Amino acid sequence: MKQHIATCLMFAMLLALAACGGGGSGGQGGPSGLTQAPYNMVITSPPATGVQVNRPFSVVVNFLDPNSGQPMNVSSIEAVTASIVSGPGTLFGTSTLPGNGTDTLAFNNLVLSAQGSYVLKFSGFRANQPAVTTSFDVGAARSLRFASVPGDAIHDRVFEIIVETYDPTSGTAAAPSAPCDITLALASGGGNFNGTLTKTLSSGSTLSFNNLTYDQVGPIAVKASSFGFLDAVTPNFIIDSVVMSFDPPPVNVPVNGTFALGVSLTGQYSGQPIEPTPGITATIGAISGGGTLTGTTTAGNEGSRISFAGLHYSQPGSAVFEVTSNDAQTVFSPAVDFGLALRAVPGGKTVVGAGAAFDAIEFRLVDGNEQPWAVSANVLNWTITDATGAQVNSGQASISSGVATVTPIPMSVTGAYTLTGTVTTPNAAATRVPLGVTNASLLSSPGPFVALRSVRVNDSYSDSVDYAALNSSISFGLLAGAMPPGLQLNGSTGEITGVPTQAGSYEFTLYADQGGAYEPIRCALAVFRADESEIVPGQDFKSAGQFTAVGPVTETFSFNSSFDSVDYAVTGTLDCRLQFYYPNFGSAPATVPVFIQHRGRGFNMIDYDNMGAHLASHGILFVTVEDYQSFFDGGGSGQGPNTTYDGNAEQGMESASAFQEAVLEWLVQVNSQPGHTLYGHVDLNNVFMGGHSRGGGATQASHVRSQPYVKGGTERVPVGIRGVVYLMAFDLRSFNTTIAGNSTVYPVPSDQSRLPSLLIAAENDRDLFYPICDQFIERATGPATFATVYGGCHNYMTDASNPEPDYSSQGIAAPYITRSQQHERVFNLVVAFIRRWANLDLSLDGLLYNNELAGSDEVGVTAWRNMAERVVVDDHQGGNKLLNSLGGTNSLSNGSWSTSSGVYPTWGSFASLNVRHNIITLSGGSDHTYASAIPAANQDVSSARRLIFRLGQIDQGNIKGYDWVTVRVRLTDTQSDAATVTLFDRKNQYAQYLPDYAGSGSNVFDRFIEANVPLDSFTGVNQNLSLNQLQKVELIFETAQGASRQVYLDDIRFE
Repeated sequence: MKQHIATCLMFAMLLALAACGGGGSGGQGGPSGLTQAPYNMVITSPPATGVQVNRPFSVVVNFLDPNSGQPMNVSSIEAVTASIVSGPGTLFGTSTLPGNGTDTLAFNNLVLSAQGSYVLKFSGFRANQPAVTTSFDVGAARSLRFASVPGDAIHDRVFEIIVETYDPTSGTAAAPSAPCDITLALASGGGNFNGTLTKTLSSGSTLSFNNLTYDQVGPIAVKASSFGFLDAVTPNFIIDSVVMSFDPPPVNVPVNGTFALGVSLTGQYSGQPIEPTPGITATIGAISGGGTLTGTTTAGNEGSRISFAGLHYSQPGSAVFEVTSNDAQTVFSPAVDFGLALRAVPGGKTVVGAGAAFDAIEFRLVDGNEQPWAVSANVLNWTITDATGAQVNSGQASISSGVATVTPIPMSVTGAYTLTGTVTTPNAAATRVPLGVTNASLLSSPGPFVALRSVRVNDSYSDSVDYAALNSSISFGLLAGAMPPGLQLNGSTGEITGVPTQAGSYEFTLYADQGGAYEPIRCALAVFRADESEIVPGQDFKSAGQFTAVGPVTETFSFNSSFDSVDYAVTGTLDCRLQFYYPNFGSAPATVPVFIQHRGRGFNMIDYDNMGAHLASHGILFVTVEDYQSFFDGGGSGQGPNTTYDGNAEQGMESASAFQEAVLEWLVQVNSQPGHTLYGHVDLNNVFMGGHSRGGGATQASHVRSQPYVKGGTERVPVGIRGVVYLMAFDLRSFNTTIAGNSTVYPVPSDQSRLPSLLIAAENDRDLFYPICDQFIERATGPATFATVYGGCHNYMTDASNPEPDYSSQGIAAPYITRSQQHERVFNLVVAFIRRWANLDLSLDGLLYNNELAGSDEVGVTAWRNMAERVVVDDHQGGNKLLNSLGGTNSLSNGSWSTSSGVYPTWGSFASLNVRHNIITLSGGSDHTYASAIPAANQDVSSARRLIFRLGQIDQGNIKGYDWVTVRVRLTDTQSDAATVTLFDRKNQYAQYLPDYAGSGSNVFDRFIEANVPLDSFTGVNQNLSLNQLQKVELIFETAQGASRQVYLDDIRFE
């Protein structure tokens, strides 16, 4: 209305001026010169498409002399008005303008109120005739925004910006009504911005400008503009240059083994970690040391790092490496030490009576492939010390082809002793063997194995072996070996406390006194350096090892079952068979660790030959048992199962566990049987058990029995195994009978035993479908690694069985990887697990427990490392979502959340476990901050090195992965200093902490993965952040536009 009044007043003023001018000379102006000469108008019509409803657009009017046709100035006394000739809507905005004294007049604020076709006309008081536009269309309103802006672009290097059109009402991406040209220009920044800066969006809603460059270092902002659109401007982003720096290398990398080195990328301008977009490549090479570097020597960045995995180096000693790149200055590594390992392999008894003889112990100087190092001859120096550290004997043994043998002399004084072997050339290496002399009888041999909590040197320590001792124990003592310096054993309680002062991998044997008889308790305790430089990244066991696999060899045996007391004979209807693969002992160690495998239902022992041959090639004896009694074997034996056990799966799996134990007893027998293939070759101190499907349930039963357990109302002596491997395992807690136990089965506790375990699931398992295999990790108390093989299935664990049909009835997709791919990914972890615990090889903790495979598109890994420094902020089991496990408050800025139940669906969840997760619902197009406060008593986490939690997302149909959300973690101290690390950036995906993985099929729930973030990533962002005064942990979720989605998390902890 105001605009209409102003137009009328302007016309009235012009009429008054004309009247005052009098008769005059044809419009040449009166005495005051205020009249406007006649003129013609020519207009630049709007484009046929591109004008948007309720959005300003522009039309330019050009004035011409009617006589000459030349441009003509029009003064401010003349007004030009736009109006609609045809069209469905109303014209508003600025539709009348005075002349500006030039020959053009721009209408920049014309607005039409409805979609449709229009013709406009422009009229002036002294114009000879109106000017009329051509017909043009008015389409739906659209806005511009940036779908992708470089996280870190490099000067004078191509980068990409993606512009997106969207519906301003709904906020969702939407194509414009017609093709449009979009132009980029600098909004801020003083350098030269080059590339193809104008492009046409002809279809869809996104337009990529992918050849942009900028020639300076510093912050810039970019503007996007297009006819009919409001301009959009990016936030400032940095154009930087890359500075590479080597990550701290591990100590004593194995010669000829597989390892990885990496460089971190920082911005020269920002001084912060930089994630070049697009990525850069670099090449690594050796420049000193005399050895040969092979493997993947060229790699691209993932986020702010470049990792060179799959490397091998051939020479002991120090080497220096260089990394070169076209996009950064060459950088040189610190000296990296390469060495050989010294393995001690006892050939028999290491705990004997007073004056009795020990069996020989083989020392092997080996490279990263466990091959004896025969390049340079040397001697082994050995000493025997007592529990006080006093030396009681010493000597030397010659090394031949990398092998030396020591037989300790008999000792008459009872007590715990340690045999230490050392070599100095070609590098220093040492290992210890626990020895014991006792006149007490031993209840079992070698006794239960305890993986005590790991710890970093000079940190406070507390753990106990009480749980591994029989209830009748009256005291504890040291039977063999020595505990780490600085730690003490409480003989009354079995508690180990103190502050370890010397890093190392320690093995010793305690005893629990039963009143004259000793129960041996084998202990392993890892004391890491403060920087954990023992860990060697990049190790890989997918390929066959260096030893020749021999097998399969089939034999029959007999035993009395510890489950049902049935005598299973060598022949007849209850006959027993087994099959084994072994490494050729001509080059393999004299004694080797053992993996006892139990088949799944419907499979036979011969279905696992690939696994047997692979493990044997890595120096591991593989034995698989037929056991057609416990459940159906697919007809391979020609015999039918015990129908009770086959029909009542819990009984069948506990029966199968007794078959695993029987194989162990058979190994004890043949190991001392002259003439047998395995005579003297079985390392009974390193026996592992595993199983597939129901065989995995048998393994769970053996896991239960790896510490004292109750059967039939009587406490039983545990089975002496060192670790267990679950392969797509049937969980015994599926059955109510196994919760408390009864006369038929013994109970399966909610919490797993402290024995080390490796748990493997297949993403597309349509037999033991999600989440049957997944809830083991929820109950881990000892070192546990849970890995999901992406795209794998149940039957691919065998050598030839076809993929299983969808027994789940949940619409789970068929496998999308090959059988050989599944095998190599599973076997890699199995070999790593056995080597870690058989050799107590701390270098493998990165692969198994520190999520070295974060971001992998092959396996998703989450773990429970069991560190003494662990501080659990929240395990979400408390039942009150507003309080964490420490008593601090939890909050969510917006959205909804619950910790009252687990994420597992009803068809596979075991209610008796009472598993709970934090399930958070996040709305689209917003930021959500989940905060967990740390009480004052728990704010010192300076002894920890990592922030860890399990994280999962709940799929919606075919929308999977984390591409819909950016995930960040922020730590804040009591002084309000804060640091934020990005785990996953949906706009700049690089899979450093979380996988950029979309999954496959229609399995509704994906498995957990793990966020495992070094705390120095936070202090690198803000050096003022105080790790001894941390006040809160925040998880920040920035979601894309669209429907609400869910994530779930668990076990937030520092470790």
